[in-house]
Amino acid sequence: MTYHSLEHPFRPDEDPDMPPELREAFRRWGRASNALRLYKRRGWALSSVQLAFDRERAVVMQLIEDMEDLERNPPLFTL
Repeated sequence: MTYHSLEHPFRPDEDPDMPPELREAFRRWGRASNALRLYKRRGWALSSVQLAFDRERAVVMQLIEDMEDLERNPPLFTL
């Protein structure tokens, strides 16, 4: 079992109910985590790679919180 599989126990692209913007955010977060692993070999600055990883993680967490909030508090009226 790898660190990546512990962090993401499911593949987001396999869930048909997942919104496309969340699926895209998971994809970008995965790319940022790959860059975090490869930054020394590529000669990238750790601070910029860590910043990109943290930013993508924050986007994913915010989208998940918004989705959970929408499930708990559905809109009363739809237009």
